Amino acid sequence: QKGEIGMGKILNNIRKKVYGSVYIAGLILNRNKRQVCTNMSKSLCLSHDKVYRSLKMNIDKLVLFNNAIKKIVKLIGNNQRGNIIIDDTGVSKFNSFFTEAVSSFYNVIKNKLDYGFKIFVIVWTDGKNVIPLGFRYYLSKDISEDLYKTKLEILKELLDEVGHLSNFSHLLGDGHFSTIEIMKTLINRQITFVFKIAKNKKVTTEDGISAQIQHHSSFKMQRNQRSKVVPVTYYGMLLYVSVHKFKNLKTLQWNYLYLVSNCYYHAKSYLKLYKQRWNIEVFFRTIKQDFGLAHCQSRSFKIQQAHTRSIFIAYTFFKYHKILDHDESVSDLKQTSIVSSIASFCHNFGYHA
Repeated sequence: QKGEIGMGKILNNIRKKVYGSVYIAGLILNRNKRQVCTNMSKSLCLSHDKVYRSLKMNIDKLVLFNNAIKKIVKLIGNNQRGNIIIDDTGVSKFNSFFTEAVSSFYNVIKNKLDYGFKIFVIVWTDGKNVIPLGFRYYLSKDISEDLYKTKLEILKELLDEVGHLSNFSHLLGDGHFSTIEIMKTLINRQITFVFKIAKNKKVTTEDGISAQIQHHSSFKMQRNQRSKVVPVTYYGMLLYVSVHKFKNLKTLQWNYLYLVSNCYYHAKSYLKLYKQRWNIEVFFRTIKQDFGLAHCQSRSFKIQQAHTRSIFIAYTFFKYHKILDHDESVSDLKQTSIVSSIASFCHNFGYHA
């Protein structure tokens, strides 16, 4: 009982100094359980209201401040240049019809329409570690009305948010982002990108032949050839499309992957870069399964955003702690150690008032 009282005092002191630190501690101590304030209050030995007030402190705060991103990326990346990945994920809220801003979206995993939120996320990676840099909720026209933002506008906002970050080489994304407007915007901003591109896109090669990528003679490969790069013109843009041939081990048939970039590399280099995009899928799985991205039960859209911000900070703390303590598991720490570590982390990297 004395230990619980002492824990409460520590948390109260940290709560006064650091935005949302109590809620972040709850996310960590309550991992692999349903991430709601009731369960967190039991793990933290605090009342439900105190945990909820800590969450509300994160409403108007950014996920990471600009100088904080630089410090964390510099520490984790060991001053090496990494890459930025952009992708979207769905947060299912099928039974939360009264939650603000929820709408229908296509769930790729379930292969059907779902109900909830769609979030665009941008992260930094060095090929091994992932640091979340920012996110935006994608709202439908019916809900946002005059405040509706297209995919391009959301991407511009996310790029502006991390524009100060100098140690990245490429922007990676799937075929969802290989649109004319997005690629032209990135070229104007002098950002090198590597995206997947649909095989039915019509391109023009140097010999003047225009055809869909899948039917173009320049992309046909010899029997033992596995990849090649072809310079093309696409809506006035000089791009480099690489084709990669691989065998499906289940069907034993040959499949083709097409990648597009505004910078010339060897074909294998494009594939090596694009493989790093899988890191953001692992990140999505972690924040959904371990940190409960979809568990927040509040009807308030602002509270839902604050919950996402807190998860991003908690995940970054995990990565920071793992490197600092030589792969020691955060779960092995005692409650007081976790909370004090979060307080120190937030203070050092710019989360304090």
